[in-house]
Amino acid sequence: MTPDSPQPASESSPRPPGKVRTWWHPLLAGLLRWQLGSAYQVSEEVNVGTKPLQIDILLLRREGGELPESVRRLLAGIAEHLNEYTLLELKGPTDTLRAGDFRTLLAYAHLYCAQTVPLLEPGRLNLLVLAPRLTKPYRDELEACGVTAQLEAPGAWRLQGPVMYAVWLLETQTLAGGEHPLLTVFSPAMLKERPRVVTELNACGYQELVVYMVQQIQQFHAAGEKFAMQHMGMKEMEQIRRDLWREIAKEMAPRELLEELRETLSPEQLAAALSPEQRERLRALLQQPPQQ
Repeated sequence: MTPDSPQPASESSPRPPGKVRTWWHPLLAGLLRWQLGSAYQVSEEVNVGTKPLQIDILLLRREGGELPESVRRLLAGIAEHLNEYTLLELKGPTDTLRAGDFRTLLAYAHLYCAQTVPLLEPGRLNLLVLAPRLTKPYRDELEACGVTAQLEAPGAWRLQGPVMYAVWLLETQTLAGGEHPLLTVFSPAMLKERPRVVTELNACGYQELVVYMVQQIQQFHAAGEKFAMQHMGMKEMEQIRRDLWREIAKEMAPRELLEELRETLSPEQLAAALSPEQRERLRALLQQPPQQ
């Protein structure tokens, strides 16, 4: 298997050594920073010890940080589970929960607290897992640890038992839809039903989210080889980028689309989104004298 062609691992397959990161991880960090930046410090790939153990995302609430209602709607499913300290682990649309993931999550939390805030009361720290679904291997591990997954709402599980922290698991496969816009972006539906997903997000008033996602993917693309070497799924990312451009163009009037892109994308990012033929045509048009 090459870095450009990841395949979903089976739920029982052994975990490869080290932490596997895909482009979905920095995408989530970017989207959270966009929405939570005024209320939370958003850090990614946070080391939890002297060895290369990393939390996907650490959210630290800023003093006086309050979330406006528009942010709570866009982050529905996530916003209501944020605490003063929140550790967030992501399983992207092509990944799955395996046996061992739960203990790893607890180890991250314990190591982070031990080496950063050793006197932190457990009630000030929440753990949040985003994954396509709750799998049998993960359930088996929970059972072995004396922990039960209690369904609070469709797709939202509270993990109860001998755990020091409040832990929730959100199934993106179940929660995908207009009521959970950000979770929809990281759901299997974004891979399998992109036209429907984009149409639904636009219909619910989340055009800015879709455009921002395109902007982030464009930045990953511009980062080049170094980014590709660190994150899996680049061919998948490129296909999503092209499809999103196509769907945005369908949903928005040309003038509205142009204004939206001018507000969110730099000239370099806009240029990179064009084919060589389109760039050459645009260059020729710009060289023409303005019509009187």
